[in-house]
Amino acid sequence: PAFDPNATVLETIFDSDNEAIIAVRDYEKALLMNDDALLQKCVTRLEDLKAWDLESKIHEILHKLLLTDMDQKTGQMSGGQKKRLALAKILIEEPDFLILDEPTNHLDMEMIEWLETFLQQPNLTLFMVTHDRYFLERVCNEIIEMENGNTYMYRGNYSQYLEKREARLLNDAANLEKTKKLFSKELEWMRRQPQARSTKAKSRIDDFYEIKEKAKGNAVLRDYNGTYSDYRELKKAEDRDKSKVDKSPVEVIEIKEEEKSKATFEQRKDFARIEKEIKKLEEKKAEITAKFDDASLSPEKIMELSKELDNIQTQLEEKEEKWMELADL
Repeated sequence: PAFDPNATVLETIFDSDNEAIIAVRDYEKALLMNDDALLQKCVTRLEDLKAWDLESKIHEILHKLLLTDMDQKTGQMSGGQKKRLALAKILIEEPDFLILDEPTNHLDMEMIEWLETFLQQPNLTLFMVTHDRYFLERVCNEIIEMENGNTYMYRGNYSQYLEKREARLLNDAANLEKTKKLFSKELEWMRRQPQARSTKAKSRIDDFYEIKEKAKGNAVLRDYNGTYSDYRELKKAEDRDKSKVDKSPVEVIEIKEEEKSKATFEQRKDFARIEKEIKKLEEKKAEITAKFDDASLSPEKIMELSKELDNIQTQLEEKEEKWMELADL
């Protein structure tokens, strides 16, 4: 922090545009001047702003951060003292949104414990960067993780973040393994090189390239939280956007209308039934996924939900594979 090296600790704290802080500063000056008229005016101003508590708060914060020499010049302070003065100044300002970068640096254990309590007060929005996991545990109720260009948000403290992150990694690993298996099956289908494919197969061909990217492990695994119908609508929109790029190595030939319906009556019934089952499974998957936002989830409940989600995902893959087989008929 850059402070006026000739300013004292108290002058630095009072160097503010905050009306309440200015009122406290003027009151402190009036006390030193023994001017009764000015003092009464300052008292009235403090009462109007309801700033009496602020005066005691200023002295409490400075005391807790061991900034007891109010007349000390900032130019004579060490780096650690200046860091504590900057922290004190921002806490006294009471901003609506508080941003802190490594706030526990240069603080001893007693100061850290006090700061933990101070930051837990209601109506305080705090955005913080820190490597102090114990501080995170006691202060934060939401943690943001950035990894490989992706952002993940976890509700809860540090322990809950670790539990939910582990569950996410296990789920991602399981999804990647299943995607690789699905890619192998789709690759076999692509290599059969049929002479003619119905228009229903176009979507499967496009899906093959998306599965291929996912199976490499360096692409983001996409999770559709809506229903199956929502998924198909989104896929149609994406297919329209990608229609200008021909990425299929095989020739897709339109066939006559009478050749398109080779499915038996029972197969068409199965196709309609499977679509409904997929829709229900997608809705159940979205419902379970939403439960992970609950910060009060225990590790046991997280594992239980993860297993349930894994089971639903397995059922979805089986039914989607059958759906694709029937879609080719």
